[in-house]
Amino acid sequence: MATNCSSLPELVDEGKGGFLCGLGDVNEFAAKINLLAENEGLRREMGAYNRVKVEEMFTLNRMVFEYKELFEGLLASHP
Repeated sequence: MATNCSSLPELVDEGKGGFLCGLGDVNEFAAKINLLAENEGLRREMGAYNRVKVEEMFTLNRMVFEYKELFEGLLASHP
């Protein structure tokens, strides 16, 4: 669970990998916590979904490539 603000919606796929709750909405947070507490299958599905997502998006090769691109772009823009 996370709040639906800042960069968190970019990381949490609503209903697939977790839930995005309204900022300060304690009742919504409580309802989602209870839903997960009562549903082992849903917890496992979301966990499996997130594992695949992380393994695909955050590989070492991809992260090194993206940092390299970032640093090269920064160096090129500041002669």
